[in-house]
Amino acid sequence: MHPVRILVPVDGSEESESILPALMPLLRGLPAQVALLQVVDKSDDLDAAQRGLHRLSQSLLAEGILASHRTEWGRPAEEIEYHAREEGFDLLAMATHGRSGLRRVLMGSIAETVLRHASLPVLLTRPGARVGDWRRIVLALDGSPRAEAVFPDVVQLARPLGATVHALTVNLPAYLMGDVHHVPLFPPSQDLLPYLNGVCDRLTAEGVLTLPATADGTAASGIARYAEDIGAGLIACTTHGRSGLARLFLGSVAEDVLRHAPCPLLVRRTVHARVLSRH
Repeated sequence: MHPVRILVPVDGSEESESILPALMPLLRGLPAQVALLQVVDKSDDLDAAQRGLHRLSQSLLAEGILASHRTEWGRPAEEIEYHAREEGFDLLAMATHGRSGLRRVLMGSIAETVLRHASLPVLLTRPGARVGDWRRIVLALDGSPRAEAVFPDVVQLARPLGATVHALTVNLPAYLMGDVHHVPLFPPSQDLLPYLNGVCDRLTAEGVLTLPATADGTAASGIARYAEDIGAGLIACTTHGRSGLARLFLGSVAEDVLRHAPCPLLVRRTVHARVLSRH
């Protein structure tokens, strides 16, 4: 297996650097190479940025993790997107609340630019989220093929880490207030077990122990609460499902998941997708 190549944008703040502890389960469990990137403009202290990147890369090397670093001039979203695409990275990892260009990631134009154009999975964490092992992974589903596009990424992580995957669907209300498009694919009375058992069979055949799970409530609250209850180390989902997940990372559901998720999120955009690890 080739090392997983990970692009990690930081901005010199402790908040943005919180992505590194969140990445440790992957970095210690799989062969990986980390490329640290800081985008600066004329108002930034270039020397300070380079010293900070050197410090971070040395701390990773001390852990036995291959790491490199670089600074670039420009607009953060454009530079992040360009390097992620053109240099063939397998994963983009960032914290949701840094400073500078990452201050409003997932809340403003930078998030829209990066996530709408990302052709690779994105690992997101927020300061304060629990950092632990990934032995329990919540796979958020809604029954649509697009929501299942994250399967290959989950398998590539769960199998070598020996993780148990919890295939989760949320029983949503018939209509969610304020957004008529959030009509659930699964009515509350529908038996979800046949669908979930089918998912479990498919992933088990790939060598991943998978358990069916359901939760009640809105998509965001149900996902976050279930992950908290089982002590999950990671939540995996796509950005284009239906039901409550249809606008994940584009509206209030995204904000709620990010504010309340107890652990990092692995997000797969379903258009022009690539599998996490290359062979």
